[in-house]
Amino acid sequence: MKLRSLSIYFAVFVALIAWLYFWEIKHKGQEKAAKAEAEKIVRIAKDKAVDIDIHSKKNGNIAIRKPGKEWILSAPVTTKADEAAVDRLLTSASGAKSERIIAEKDVKWEEYGLDKPELTVVIATPEKKVRLSFGSLNPSKTSYYLKAGDDPRLFLVADTLKNSMDKSTFDLREKTVLGIAPEDVDRIVVKAKGKDTELKREASDKWRMVKPEQFRVKSSMLNKTLMDLTNLQADGIIDEPKKEGDLYGLDQPEEEVTLAGKKLQQTLLVGKEAKTGKGVGAPGTRYARIKGREPVYEIDVSTLAPLQAEPQIMRDRSLIDVKPTQVEKIEIDLDGKKWIAVKNADKEWKLEAPTKGPIQAWEITSIIWELKGLEWKTISKSTPSSPGPPTVEKPQLTISLKLQDKKEPIVLRASWSDESGKTPDESKQGTGTEQSKNPVLTDKNTTKKDASASGSKPKVPKILQVQVEPHEEKGALFTVDGRIIERLRGVLDEIGTKK
Repeated sequence: MKLRSLSIYFAVFVALIAWLYFWEIKHKGQEKAAKAEAEKIVRIAKDKAVDIDIHSKKNGNIAIRKPGKEWILSAPVTTKADEAAVDRLLTSASGAKSERIIAEKDVKWEEYGLDKPELTVVIATPEKKVRLSFGSLNPSKTSYYLKAGDDPRLFLVADTLKNSMDKSTFDLREKTVLGIAPEDVDRIVVKAKGKDTELKREASDKWRMVKPEQFRVKSSMLNKTLMDLTNLQADGIIDEPKKEGDLYGLDQPEEEVTLAGKKLQQTLLVGKEAKTGKGVGAPGTRYARIKGREPVYEIDVSTLAPLQAEPQIMRDRSLIDVKPTQVEKIEIDLDGKKWIAVKNADKEWKLEAPTKGPIQAWEITSIIWELKGLEWKTISKSTPSSPGPPTVEKPQLTISLKLQDKKEPIVLRASWSDESGKTPDESKQGTGTEQSKNPVLTDKNTTKKDASASGSKPKVPKILQVQVEPHEEKGALFTVDGRIIERLRGVLDEIGTKK
């Protein structure tokens, strides 16, 4: 009996849930959607629109057409339209709602400024055409009177609706200056202040400077600059520039930036400071145009600043350029202790020394990211006229990274001095030896064992002397920030306490 009662209660409960879903949620949701649709002033599918005509007392007459997949501005100039701006205008029109209806019929339109509207927007699809006409402001100056096509009603709409649709030619036209995609650029040439700078893409994410110097550049910096440059938007556009004299400074431009690739090449000419148009008064606004084209743009030249900087600012100073996923084995010798971790066939990391056992992947990747972010401060290289630089023959830190598909590992060796600025052997031997005149970084600093015996922690060096093999700068000795030693010790100590 009790079981039967529970079954009845359960059936009632299920029925209540079903009613709640179908009536309270689904049905009311449909009612709400239907009500919202009914409140719209006009009904038009914006994705089916093919023609837009705007007649504005403020901004003149504008015609936009969609002959294919893209919108084209056909009047007052013929050019590509700003797809996002056109979409916003269509969204405003298709979702237009009234604040209230002033009159249902028999409206004297001239009393509300609708005999000569401030703004009329006509949108057409292959099936229908809608017209929105905005008249005068209401007495409180917050809303506009509106007439919708042949609808006999007089609507009052928010001023934001009119403002979202009363756009200028400049607002609705494509303002991107360079029509080339970042991934299509393989070469960048900058001519400015009598200097030529040339950069070439070596791989999808690697760039190299070839003029005026040759070295690898910071990919992150260059890729961002390239993205900013190819997305550069004009602050103003002069479609019919004056041709008498060099008014814009573009016959003999102050700067030239060429973006070249297999598909396209464009050269941006940069001239004088802008004196007229929308960009006037903005710092760094200059006249510019694309070589071989007529329109003159007003652009913010701050986008070009990274390409105008001294070459060394762009230099990639990283010591080890690897991705954590490339590393299959890592060996670390530090403070008299050796750590070895290996990635197995299942892409799981295993610790092989100083003990054996599993290890969290993030513990290894954190070390790899530390190495990837390590940048050198100074570089010393041998030359034909001078002896070779000091070498790290007996390092206090050695890190070896074995990469997939690579026979030879990347090996980093580092040494450092004590607080007096001398290597440990120099401190013992004094300063009259040959070693003090030409110091060779060959000795180990205080190890953990020594530190433990003396009751103190290993000191953190300020500067490391580092060599990396293989490296683009063959045989070079680098100086780097010594704080990486403290961070490495922290990670290794954490790994050690878990084993």
